[in-house]
Amino acid sequence: MTLNNLALFKVLNVIRSMAKSAKYQLLYSQYKPAGTGIYKNKTDYTKIQLDFLRYLIFYSNINTDIYMDEVPEWVLEDEVYEDAYSYYRSKERKKIQKERIEANKKHMNPNKSKDKNMPRTVSNTHVVFSKPKLRSLSKTKKSSRR
Repeated sequence: MTLNNLALFKVLNVIRSMAKSAKYQLLYSQYKPAGTGIYKNKTDYTKIQLDFLRYLIFYSNINTDIYMDEVPEWVLEDEVYEDAYSYYRSKERKKIQKERIEANKKHMNPNKSKDKNMPRTVSNTHVVFSKPKLRSLSKTKKSSRR
């Protein structure tokens, strides 16, 4: 590891520990609804600023999941656990999203079947509307005369 890489690694560790702290998590939760107002510059963030924001979001997500009892609090004891949980969480959410997309495709095209021998079904949600037939004018006049 070169000297520059070692220095960058140490800086990222400091950034990560700062983003994990209650102080910065509280600040992030206050600025989050209004957008990113943490820095004076509104655009053109530096790499350090982007890394800090990334870790703020990372720890905010973990803290939210802890609060919702989706993960135990001991995950925050070690960076390896944090990273592993984040990776697992990402994979699970992608899996759920893929299942939702597949379910939506099936719902949108219920008649598309992979098996050609399967009977085609008609969805109950499809309703055909037609305009009422108008009686001809001559028939209406005749019926009114009677």
